Amino acid sequence: MAYRGDGEASAERLAALDAEIAGLEARLTPIFWERAAPVFGIDPPSKRPLGSLEARHDRIARLEATLERARHAPAAAPELPRRGPPPEGVLASIGEALSFAPAEILDAARDAARAHAADVSLDYRSYATWSARFRAREAPIDLTIAIGKKENDSSVFATVETTVAPAAVLRLDPEGILEDLLETLGLRREVELGDPSFDPVFLIRGDAPSARALLTADVRRALLAVNAQANLRATVRDGLARIRCAAQTREVFARMIEVAARWHATPSPHALLVER
Repeated sequence: MAYRGDGEASAERLAALDAEIAGLEARLTPIFWERAAPVFGIDPPSKRPLGSLEARHDRIARLEATLERARHAPAAAPELPRRGPPPEGVLASIGEALSFAPAEILDAARDAARAHAADVSLDYRSYATWSARFRAREAPIDLTIAIGKKENDSSVFATVETTVAPAAVLRLDPEGILEDLLETLGLRREVELGDPSFDPVFLIRGDAPSARALLTADVRRALLAVNAQANLRATVRDGLARIRCAAQTREVFARMIEVAARWHATPSPHALLVER
């Protein structure tokens, strides 16, 4: 769309638009620009001039829409990113037939999903991988079961994914001797919650506001229960949360889904708008 006078806009007019853009950008916090802007689909402020009058008007419209979304929209996106279509045809049937999958594990995952969506199916996605998408309360959930086989041994890995507030950043890993040594030497920093039953079990990384918002007492109990059966890892960043462990029971799947649903509903641990 061309604006009248685009090629003859005065320097004063362009300067006024640049000032308006700077003012709108300043209403969004540094945390927004660092973590949430990519999820919102808006470029961070640039020191380079935008060029045309049209580009300036477009930037203003995008900033106004972003401010409105940051002010009123739910903290987490309502839907997960789209995924590719499942395999089809003869090759897909052969792949599924050749995939090793204990029926009791797939049944347990299916039952955990159907506690929230009665008609959901656990679909074959690729070699030794099945997944289901459904809602747990308001949270969009992706439950994926992957079977890994090495010689005569097999491992089951379950991943639960949902959307979260894009300003939240968290990573959970099992504590270990190496992690303790690195922390003692000051080479690795972790967040401490002051929970003697949780802190020694997980290496918590991210920032304290995110950790305290996401790791409530109920969530900590659920994660400890899952970890007691299978080592658990979790990441929260870029508006997505992923919980992964070598789970095999309906109880563990259900707890992972419950944690994901709670994380989806958690308000942003950081302000996106500058207080005025």
